[in-house]
Amino acid sequence: GIKDGSETNYVYVPAVTTPTPTSILTPTPTPLLAQISNISYWKLDETTNNATVVDERGNSSGTPKNTTVTSSGKIGYARVFGGGTGQYVDMGDNPSQKPAGNKISISAWFKCNNANAYQGIVGKYKTGNTGYALQTNNQGKVHAILAIGNTQRKITPSNAVCDSAWHHAVMAYDGSAFKVYIDG
Repeated sequence: GIKDGSETNYVYVPAVTTPTPTSILTPTPTPLLAQISNISYWKLDETTNNATVVDERGNSSGTPKNTTVTSSGKIGYARVFGGGTGQYVDMGDNPSQKPAGNKISISAWFKCNNANAYQGIVGKYKTGNTGYALQTNNQGKVHAILAIGNTQRKITPSNAVCDSAWHHAVMAYDGSAFKVYIDG
């Protein structure tokens, strides 16, 4: 989770009149990335097509396959997956990318303009029934899949997202409830 480091604490000395602060404790700001206990964080903001996709956490950088970059990302540069087959970033088979204790959350900013095809946003599958995917379906909606053991969970919220605008999606599983949040 995110730890809130923005609070200011005051210590007051009891008095007959209005209390006045005797000491102000101001927390040292911590960069957002350091506040989040995530396993990997890919900004996909490399400025050249074949540049390694850097994992800001240092766990699983990847190699782009048949993708390009654009300077018109949500914030700065973004990687472009043109909707064809074979366009992805290969992150390898890093064990850290597997759900820990059957819990996982995935968050991604994306822009989709083809509502007639399945398009991957984030996914990892191994042979068998273990993996996850956050994608858009052939109706222009986010489609989330989580498979652990013999149980497969799927959610498709009603929000249409293939409208050439930027959207934020989160899929989360806490060991019992599987949820997807779109733009909120």
